[in-house]
Amino acid sequence: MSGRRLAVVVTVEHHDDPVLHRYAVPSADVRSLAAVLGDPGLGGFDVDFLQDPETWDTYQRLQALCDGRTAQDCLLVYFRGILLTGPGGGLYLATADTVMQRPADTAVDVTRIDALMHRSQAGQIVVLLDGRTGGPVDAGAYFRAARSAEGRSRVVITAAARPEPPTFAGLLADALRGGSADRDRDGYAGIDEVYAHLRERDPSVRHWVFDSGRQPYVARVRRPGSDQIARIAELAAAAAAADLDRAAQARAALSRLATGNDRVAAAASAALRRTSLRLAEPAVDFGRVAPGTHQLTVRVPLTGPPLLARSTVTASGDGLRAKLEGDELRVSWFPTVGRLTGTVIVDGPAGSAGLTVTGEVSDDVTEQPPAPQSRPGPPQSRPGPPQSRPGPPQSFPAASGPRQTPAASPGVPPPVPTPP
Repeated sequence: MSGRRLAVVVTVEHHDDPVLHRYAVPSADVRSLAAVLGDPGLGGFDVDFLQDPETWDTYQRLQALCDGRTAQDCLLVYFRGILLTGPGGGLYLATADTVMQRPADTAVDVTRIDALMHRSQAGQIVVLLDGRTGGPVDAGAYFRAARSAEGRSRVVITAAARPEPPTFAGLLADALRGGSADRDRDGYAGIDEVYAHLRERDPSVRHWVFDSGRQPYVARVRRPGSDQIARIAELAAAAAAADLDRAAQARAALSRLATGNDRVAAAASAALRRTSLRLAEPAVDFGRVAPGTHQLTVRVPLTGPPLLARSTVTASGDGLRAKLEGDELRVSWFPTVGRLTGTVIVDGPAGSAGLTVTGEVSDDVTEQPPAPQSRPGPPQSRPGPPQSRPGPPQSFPAASGPRQTPAASPGVPPPVPTPP
């Protein structure tokens, strides 16, 4: 059984420290790289994207990435920002709250990342450092513990961060998306192939490979002219599955494929429709009610993938409220005055659906209906006229038609007719 593919992508371009702020590295192309890594048809990683995080948060995310893994798992760490060297010779990743004069106390120590890599049971770990430095840095020397991985693969690649395109992140994203990094044409962009491709385009790129474990691939390759229909089927299955993060990524990938007018776009559009949320009814009419009517509630069934749980609900209209409750949309109206013409919109990564809601408060309606119950409960009686004390049974005159029993007041047993 294949393991999990997890990634933490960090980019820092805003610093509290004024000196670091002056030399900050723009986050150009990093989101594009994160999208490629997270594309189920390419990188297939569950990506945790961090924009301008603080040091403590970065440590916590990296620890969560490395801990609790198995030999089948593949992990990737990407960092773009400033790399600092400390007075004692350490190497540090500068975050938003790093103080330049105190990197050991306020920045992410690379040796602690090395310790996390060594402790992790993940079979493959790749670290990509796209950092701005004051000079050449032998980053591999700071990963001493990774050298004793004992059958597990550990790879470190570094590059001097370019402030303008083509950036390291942009080169890598293009190579994975277009397939040029797949040099042996086997359908996968292996880490050694990725390094060779980047090295030809950026001489500052260096890499270190520790231990002899199975080398990871960074992405599958999608070639022009290949059959995309099978991939659409895979994305549709992922979009309908219970892994909500992967389902959202799959639907985003289907949306990109659905542009155009060819058969691939048509298949992607059909897959999107199959994995979209749907309301059982297009409209709700509360009808005409008397002034002073209590809250009225109706539940409209929702169908769709588990991803619909991440939907948000917006209601517009006087006294109109709505919220999701499991696989139902609970719509409530607090009648005030006049006519209600409102809408309820359910929107999210599983698609969007709208509900028209109408109703009217009218003086012509004299009888007030009982207040609807939000949960099933015992029947509620409506107040009626005072009842007289029980007396002897009353007889009813015979009629030519079927005999009718007078309607009983709510909460009082009907009288028993006397046999003729």
